[in-house]
Amino acid sequence: TAENLDKKKESVVLEFAPKNRKEQKKEDPDSRLKAALKKAGLDTEEGVKYSAGSEDLYLELLKDFVKDGEGRKKDLDRFFGAKDWTSYRVLVHAMKSGLRTIGADGLSKRAKGLEDASGAGDEDYIDKEHGSFTDSYLKLVSDIGEAMEIIKE
Repeated sequence: TAENLDKKKESVVLEFAPKNRKEQKKEDPDSRLKAALKKAGLDTEEGVKYSAGSEDLYLELLKDFVKDGEGRKKDLDRFFGAKDWTSYRVLVHAMKSGLRTIGADGLSKRAKGLEDASGAGDEDYIDKEHGSFTDSYLKLVSDIGEAMEIIKE
């Protein structure tokens, strides 16, 4: 009968369709987030490793990184402008460690160069690298912030 045929069609559709759209979306954000973070230049596996193997802790570190990013950049610019190399060195050291912890090794190495130069008073190196480093840092903050929007969906 037509009624039995409709029931069979419904059972086939239900068997192969996602249980509901929310379940389908829950799976998707994790892979989209990882892809967006990798595109931003992060080694997410390394970041999770530095987070005691906890993805939840890693996400918290990323949120803190985004929240504090612009303030750190402004402080670094202030120390740069004042030629306060001691304060500059302390802050760029913290930034270096934070970058390494979230899996941004390339930018962490650049911060290490600025840390070493500020310790040695190498103003030529700092003058040459500071602007490029802070631009890259802010771009990373922005890219991570955009990626983190995926988990809010």
